[in-house]
Amino acid sequence: MQGFSRFLAVVVMLFALVLAPPVYAGNNESTGDAIKAFIVSGQTDLGNQTDEKLFQIFTFYQDRSFKPIWTRDNGVKTKARVLLDELKHADQHGLNPANYSIADIEERIDSENPEVLAELDLLMSAVFVDFAQDLSTGRVVPSKINDEIHLMPHGPGALTVLDGAERAEDLGPYINSIAPKSPRYWRTKDALAHYRKIAAAGGWPTIAAGTVLKPGMSDARIVLLRQHLSIEGDLAAGADLTSTTYDDALKAAVEHFQERNGLNADGVIGPDTLEVVNVPVSTRVTQLAINLERRRWMTDEPGQFFVSVNLADQALKVVEMRGDREKTIHTARLIVGKPYHDTPVFTGQMSYVVFNPYWNVPPSIANKEYLPKLRQNPGALQSLNIRIFAAGGTEVNPFSVNWNGLSRVPYSLRQDSGDKNAL
Repeated sequence: MQGFSRFLAVVVMLFALVLAPPVYAGNNESTGDAIKAFIVSGQTDLGNQTDEKLFQIFTFYQDRSFKPIWTRDNGVKTKARVLLDELKHADQHGLNPANYSIADIEERIDSENPEVLAELDLLMSAVFVDFAQDLSTGRVVPSKINDEIHLMPHGPGALTVLDGAERAEDLGPYINSIAPKSPRYWRTKDALAHYRKIAAAGGWPTIAAGTVLKPGMSDARIVLLRQHLSIEGDLAAGADLTSTTYDDALKAAVEHFQERNGLNADGVIGPDTLEVVNVPVSTRVTQLAINLERRRWMTDEPGQFFVSVNLADQALKVVEMRGDREKTIHTARLIVGKPYHDTPVFTGQMSYVVFNPYWNVPPSIANKEYLPKLRQNPGALQSLNIRIFAAGGTEVNPFSVNWNGLSRVPYSLRQDSGDKNAL
């Protein structure tokens, strides 16, 4: 109830300034009047907390003359029970049900007492706003996880989601509409449910290290490999799971597994592939939950055409939206930053595209790699089509510079486009 007490404290601070406390008439008073009386009575520790979200929640009640959202005079509405069920199953979206005051709601859900129903209505509104915002934009502020993540998700505010809940004839579909609309989000949600079922059934076997497994071989471990690929759906349903022979069907299944996991799809179970095969299903469940959170940070409307870069997979896709379906029209492999120099994560609108760009040599490379070469031969970079520029853009003749007298390169180095360009 800590969050609920905080909510009431902030509301009292605002509303006690503009309303004289009414006299509460007792249990026969309507739930709406009980909400009003409970807010302005100052029955809880006010503290010094402020929260714009809680003021918005209060404003919503004030604008509707304190009419309850989730309850009525003789008990809760159907949408209150729907919300409770959705909160209990928040883990289906990779969220933690423990964050949503379920025990406090269950304690009051069957009451017919106006005071208790008033408490419940306010509590469910505060919880619903939290849940809706977590569902639409995520629980985490991306930049607090990593300052190289330049994403600022924006979701509906408290007034919007409460108004939507009040107007919704069926709360379930409305809650789904708050979640990201991207088909990728819902595919990931389905995958999370699938892998949780696998985990509940015992997961998959661990395959011991040993000789690299290749097509045409026979090995007792191949039985375990078949079982794993069958569980994950890479090996066709009905396939023989007892054979110790590495046949063509198994090779195709391994290639499919490798492609899904960003590995070299060579159909061979070497150390790298075996390491991925032996990742526990519990780790996959956690990864999928994290990916749902990351998807909530992203925009629902990337545009008719968009470029999607998967840093982990070092791959780029150009995608065209055809109705509500994505069609990949171009792919490319990429080079991304190493851990000590991360490629930033961002979403932005492209205003132009440069084909065959220059490469502006980073100072670290200029000083560590190219300065020693220039000291030995001022023309060393000409064969690489790298030109030297002073501040202001004036090109510098490398033979006019005493490179041996420099401890660092005081110029910018630029490599022209062409076959030798590093990009």
